[in-house]
Amino acid sequence: MPYKFDSVNSGNTIKFFKVDPNNGNLLEQSNFNPAAGFGNGMPTSPINAVALPAAGGSFDRYHVFYLSSGSSSSQGILQERYWTPSTGWQTGSVGGLNFAVQATSTISSAMWMDGSTLNIRIYVTNTAGNIAEIGLGNNPSGWVLIRTVG
Repeated sequence: MPYKFDSVNSGNTIKFFKVDPNNGNLLEQSNFNPAAGFGNGMPTSPINAVALPAAGGSFDRYHVFYLSSGSSSSQGILQERYWTPSTGWQTGSVGGLNFAVQATSTISSAMWMDGSTLNIRIYVTNTAGNIAEIGLGNNPSGWVLIRTVG
């Protein structure tokens, strides 16, 4: 089974994030250097990464979205790991939604700044087969399900 992966660019560094299809380990590589582990998901999980700007405009923070095992082999739970220079890898809060996703879903995301507010949107296929939009930004309660599209 092939690796599922995504990549982001940070200045002159390319970061690759991938899921090991044998054991679900989440791996990070920079400029094709040896991979380092930073979490664990479903072996069949899709993966998506977004780079976030820091002060001065450089992209030095990363959010990685993936699936952990759900209540059946046909679904997973949306999860997040993020990295900053000051904290290293941390578990993000999107997993607190306990949002079930089809195991065959892809994950897509978008990021933008609205003044000083960071906005992130994640798009996945929910267990009913609809596209779900999950968002962070302009909402004091954190990650929320914004809408589903049939």
